[in-house]
Amino acid sequence: MHDPMLEEIWRVRDELIQRHGGVHGYLNYLRELDRKRVSDATHRRQVLTGKRASTNARSRRMKTAKV
Repeated sequence: MHDPMLEEIWRVRDELIQRHGGVHGYLNYLRELDRKRVSDATHRRQVLTGKRASTNARSRRMKTAKV
């Protein structure tokens, strides 16, 4: 059965994979987009609350750990 919506999705996916140098390049591109989205959301939250994000507990442990 021919589904035009699926055909369009596959066409766009194939174009993106080709543009970014294969599946691994495309996955790296998606990870980069995700990191940017998280970073933008964090920045937006900091601006709205007027606070800087605190470091997480693991970072604090690493900084204060005695070796």
